[in-house]
Amino acid sequence: MLEKLRRRFTKSAEAGPSSSAGHGIKPDGMKPPTPTMNDVEELIRKGEIMYAIKAYREVTGAGLREAKETVEAMARGEAIKVAPTLPLAASIDDVVSLVKAGQMIHAIKTYREVTGAGLKEAKEAVDVLAAEYRTGRER
Repeated sequence: MLEKLRRRFTKSAEAGPSSSAGHGIKPDGMKPPTPTMNDVEELIRKGEIMYAIKAYREVTGAGLREAKETVEAMARGEAIKVAPTLPLAASIDDVVSLVKAGQMIHAIKTYREVTGAGLKEAKEAVDVLAAEYRTGRER
């Protein structure tokens, strides 16, 4: 299972986001650089609120609700305080360590950060990984 997760992470990192039309994805398929608050502000100026929310989440590590409220406040011209950038998981090994420590919620969140998977997919993957560790077998 661990190798399967590593392959999935590698594929998702190489693939990048599915829509590349004018949103910072290079035509050669290279992943764009990590966004900055300047990128968030530029997206707001262009009226691309959804992408601004996504970029804000990447910059700050904020949840969806907080990011949405903050970006909408920025669009209205209100002053905001930016939370410090949170480090992202370096690899799927971080997920494995969290599973071994029994920190399932953090493992799911980390899996989502590493792979870009949705909540359901991440929970299923972490559950499978946890079951394998409970039975004492790692793939």
